[in-house]
Amino acid sequence: MFLDFLLHRTGKLDGVCITGGEPTLQKDLPAFIRQIRELGYKVKLDTNGSNPDMLAHLLDDGLLDYVAMDVKAPPARYQEIAHNPAALAAVELSIGILGTHEVRHEFRTTIVPSLLEETDVVAIGSMLPDGSSYVIQNFVPSKAIDAHLLSIHGFSSSELARLAEAVAGWYPLLRVSTRGGP
Repeated sequence: MFLDFLLHRTGKLDGVCITGGEPTLQKDLPAFIRQIRELGYKVKLDTNGSNPDMLAHLLDDGLLDYVAMDVKAPPARYQEIAHNPAALAAVELSIGILGTHEVRHEFRTTIVPSLLEETDVVAIGSMLPDGSSYVIQNFVPSKAIDAHLLSIHGFSSSELARLAEAVAGWYPLLRVSTRGGP
């Protein structure tokens, strides 16, 4: 059992990252997090923002210490990239919820060379609340679920640096991750 694992790691680990699939789709997530916190661990949530009601519930109950939320595309292209007509509305609500809570958080976008351009990254910034961290993650093809993305290569370090430099003025808390995301 996972909680037994954590019990035996007390003093060796500081926290637990709950990731997915999409963890906020699990109805028992609040109870699960409470059990983790009762063992003394901090909790980070990775989410795609698709369930703003659950996100708000977790934040309002003080169950999260950190949230990392994926923002996949600018508003005009969200349906095209996320392949979900309802995704943008949920993501915008989740962004707003995070922007009003004091919990530490970051927004992040995995930059796929064939899908997103500099102008898209700038447009994503218009969605984010002031004072939020923004992470640009390089695409790593080996982590792709979609088979047609397996043949696409991520940006080189110099290309990522150029992209970051081009948009740094819009994002004072910009960070670039070369490890990439899914």
